[in-house]
Amino acid sequence: MDLLEVDLFANLKHEVFKNIESNVIIKKNGAKSNVIGEDQLEEPTLYILKSGTIIITKTDLNGYELSLSIKKPGDTFGFLSIIDGEPRNGKAICLTDCECWVLGSTILKELFMYNSTFNLNLIKIYADFIRSSDRFHYSMVGKTAQKKTIFQLLKIGNVSDDVNITIINSYLTQNIISSFAGISRETVSREINKLKAMGIITIKNKKTLCVQIDRAQHLLEA
Repeated sequence: MDLLEVDLFANLKHEVFKNIESNVIIKKNGAKSNVIGEDQLEEPTLYILKSGTIIITKTDLNGYELSLSIKKPGDTFGFLSIIDGEPRNGKAICLTDCECWVLGSTILKELFMYNSTFNLNLIKIYADFIRSSDRFHYSMVGKTAQKKTIFQLLKIGNVSDDVNITIINSYLTQNIISSFAGISRETVSREINKLKAMGIITIKNKKTLCVQIDRAQHLLEA
């Protein structure tokens, strides 16, 4: 992915973007490594995923690790701490080998102080984060295990070239899906088997799940 394609930098003036480009660094991490540690207090730093897939998790009061979101190329993370100065709200773990663009405190301070377009772009990302959180809470309240499973599969998957198919790659394990859905792995396995029998899910290359988007959404709305 190219830095110009990142939503955070949309509509910035050429000279502003060039300044960002000259100050950004690239950080590489291997699969299963941490990019950000939970409750970590550090100098304000903003991350943008260049390649790979990252999962954001948080430990609940009982010590269980909950999955909050999946980050894909172009996605921004770590922005809460640069806004309120508090420790990191969650942990960022690489599901695959990853590359991240990193903006440090010096360039961030300059952008915050003098660039309203950058600030508006960041506010839009934050608004999307809030809306996503609202949808997550809605998906968890009063829904069956099947609907919770479908909602999360549609949320974390990648839409294929065939726009009616969402792909769930094998690194998104049933343990991860269950952590997103708030139900046990055994329940997720049972519901996936039911969805396969209904023709809503098919299996590709023995491990990859293919979800029929229109049929899954119809079941969610029923």
